Amino acid sequence: MMQALLSEEGYTSIVVFADLTSNDREELDRLAYRLLSIVIQLIRESLTPISLFIVVNDSVLYSARNTSARRLLVDLVSAISKVNPTRYHKASLEEPFIYSDSLDMLVEYAFLKQAVLSIDSFRALIDFMESSPGPHTLIIIKPSKRMLGAYAFIKHLALKHQYKIIEYKV
Repeated sequence: MMQALLSEEGYTSIVVFADLTSNDREELDRLAYRLLSIVIQLIRESLTPISLFIVVNDSVLYSARNTSARRLLVDLVSAISKVNPTRYHKASLEEPFIYSDSLDMLVEYAFLKQAVLSIDSFRALIDFMESSPGPHTLIIIKPSKRMLGAYAFIKHLALKHQYKIIEYKV
């Protein structure tokens, strides 16, 4: 199923970015389940991610690049077992539209870019995207109401680097 979705456009090299920041155990369980099920499905279809990032709050908990499927699964389960729920502020607004070519958005874009680059977890993903331009597929797994502006910027940047985006909001 996943292979058919990705092979249509040739974006079969996959990067997974999972934000496991959660307000309670139930939300964490849903995020972790979604991450595990996606990675297992990808591996079953011979689409082992070329890179995987697991973040909690603003820190990178785990990152891997060009890791074997077996090692990736062992590390993934180990990393997930170390995560505990933390608090984040739920956004009440919708995700903003990012368009850096508009003069009206230029100042807002610059502030958003500066804010996103100051967060270690996003900096790691941005560094990867800049060092490995597409075509790739970026799978984002995240809480549905966390840091909407930052994620809008990440998706905008991913599109500029020729990444197809698949997003799972939990």
